[in-house]
Amino acid sequence: MTCKASVFTASIITLFIISLFQDVYCYYWLHMPPGPWSLPVIGSIHQIDPKQPHRSFKKLSLKYGGILSIRMGLRDRIVYITDLDLINKIFFDQRTSDRPPLNVFKYLTKDIDGIGSSSYGNNFKKQKHLIVNAINTIRNTSAQHKIEKIMKQYLRRMSESEGESFDPKESIIELTCSLFSSLVYGSDYNGFNDPELQTIISNHKTVMDCISPFHPLNIMSLFWWIPNKWLRGFYKCIKDRDIIITRKCYQTKKINSEDKNHQENIINILLTEHDIHEKQDIKNLIMSAWTVFLAGSESVRSLCLWTLQNLGLYTQMQNRIYHDVQTVVEENSFPNIQQKHELPYTCAFILETMRVCQANVLGIPHCTSADIQIDNNVIPKGTMIMLGFWDNLNNSKQWAEATKFNPDRFLDENNKLIKYQTLNSFIVFGKGHRMCPGSSITLDLMFLFVTALVKCFLVELHLKDGEKIDTNGQFSFGLEPSPYKIRLTKRNNINHDNFL
Repeated sequence: MTCKASVFTASIITLFIISLFQDVYCYYWLHMPPGPWSLPVIGSIHQIDPKQPHRSFKKLSLKYGGILSIRMGLRDRIVYITDLDLINKIFFDQRTSDRPPLNVFKYLTKDIDGIGSSSYGNNFKKQKHLIVNAINTIRNTSAQHKIEKIMKQYLRRMSESEGESFDPKESIIELTCSLFSSLVYGSDYNGFNDPELQTIISNHKTVMDCISPFHPLNIMSLFWWIPNKWLRGFYKCIKDRDIIITRKCYQTKKINSEDKNHQENIINILLTEHDIHEKQDIKNLIMSAWTVFLAGSESVRSLCLWTLQNLGLYTQMQNRIYHDVQTVVEENSFPNIQQKHELPYTCAFILETMRVCQANVLGIPHCTSADIQIDNNVIPKGTMIMLGFWDNLNNSKQWAEATKFNPDRFLDENNKLIKYQTLNSFIVFGKGHRMCPGSSITLDLMFLFVTALVKCFLVELHLKDGEKIDTNGQFSFGLEPSPYKIRLTKRNNINHDNFL
């Protein structure tokens, strides 16, 4: 054996020994939760399917139990929890309510403590209170007007494709980014081809790719120090974002229009309706508003895509929604958020879509701010925790016939909508300290999307002979449908010109 071969062999053996000692230290000295043994450098990432990570974690949880730990690449061990009782404890424990210091978050926020990345504490609680109040103000004032205007633009565009089969993915991201640009910044684009909106959409795609826990930038810190395509795209995206946000905030401060609907947006409320003068507080709120835009547009985008697929898959359910909408909403009137209580089945359909097709299958990562003792296991301070949202929302222990799409599970014996907050296992929006602040407006948006779309069009899936729809979806940051095509047919008993 040559000298070089000997050195190489010794290096490999050394790496395996180091990896073994790291695992032994974590399992038997620190008493971290059980999990698979790690390989050098890559850890146990080879056991996780990047397209279906939630299913890979489910297999691991069946072997190691409701709480396990695993090393992903060169990062420290993460803890993955599927036990529902433990998940609910995590939601309400201040010691597990921080966010992990992912490299991407560090560069996204530039050390500004926005609501998405801020550690749990007084600053976070203050920002969340202001964000929730701003969202509620929008819901009670301009949301209907803004959503209706942009939805009509979307429906007019869809009418141009009537009878043709098409992939709805691009039109949906244009819709959702336009909606949240209006709600958060007051943007009033003339159409979905506006150059600024297209830049926002391009940046949105880049950011969502990069913040996935399984993205190379998050798994291998080395990629932050060497030139690569991910880093170039990411830095350009942040530069474009900062220019657009600065311009939006400047425009907001200069607005003197009498159009109240235009003035009422989240950034305007945060900057002008609260007595905030500290420069850092203002920066924090601006970052929080951008976080609302990013998280809101992404979650609603995924939900809209799943909704279109489910409307096409379950035609009888679509017909029931249409019949109810025709009964409640006047012929040439646009649906109204206030009509939700009159359309319980539509709301149940939306909740069931959220349950079965949960976009955020692994939750937003938490991080411990202190050592945590759970039974015989210890989660050290600074450990990232990921939660099995998908596993619990599709678990037969929590839901009867969990794999069956059944909106009626959200209706009581009187056909009234069951409040999802009363369902312990409905964790779509999270709970406790880090619960999604935009849950209510998300449901408002989805309600108007479904009712307006079904009122105008019959939604059908376009499948080739023998083709079957893939209902498993594919993972990026969250879970979204695999590519599919739909065909829209105009409803005969509506005057589209008057309605739109």
